[in-house]
Amino acid sequence: MIPVSMDRHFTRGHARGLEAEEGDGDPQAKVDAVFEQFGEPHPPVAIIVASREEFTLAESAASELTSRGIDHRIHELNPTRSYETLDSFLETAGLRGIRVIIATAGVVAWLPSMIATRTDLPVIGVPMQSSAIGGLDTLLATVQSPPGIPVAAMGIGNIRNAAIFAARILAAMPYEPRDDRDAEVNEG
Repeated sequence: MIPVSMDRHFTRGHARGLEAEEGDGDPQAKVDAVFEQFGEPHPPVAIIVASREEFTLAESAASELTSRGIDHRIHELNPTRSYETLDSFLETAGLRGIRVIIATAGVVAWLPSMIATRTDLPVIGVPMQSSAIGGLDTLLATVQSPPGIPVAAMGIGNIRNAAIFAARILAAMPYEPRDDRDAEVNEG
């Protein structure tokens, strides 16, 4: 986790402008400010795709999650078109209630690994079939994320397994929106 004394614009899972100062007040006020800025809480699973084609494929993961009674939302966020939008989404993901992120590796082969560098939430990468070499490029981009940046990798095109794995992750953790940074401030 990033210590509070570092850069005032946290880079992992926190909203800009809501960083803690020595003696700052109520942590709940900070969480409330995030909801005012970004709207209602998010379902526990976010599915991030980079193109309309991947959006259509992600619907099988959405169906699996729905059949298990797990709320979710699919987002088309392409970092090559709008990095700032994706970055803003990831900075507040944990505060808004997201517990697991499923990301496709297709049009943007490195998307799951890049997402994992921007959040501490579990990221499940799904390599998608590519025309060039059948998905091997997207598979390698997913499983070869740098040391210290874990990404759970599913089989090529097997987005349904990602939904099942997300359900297992959720079953192993409590579901409450949290602000990990406040715990660090109180400990330090």
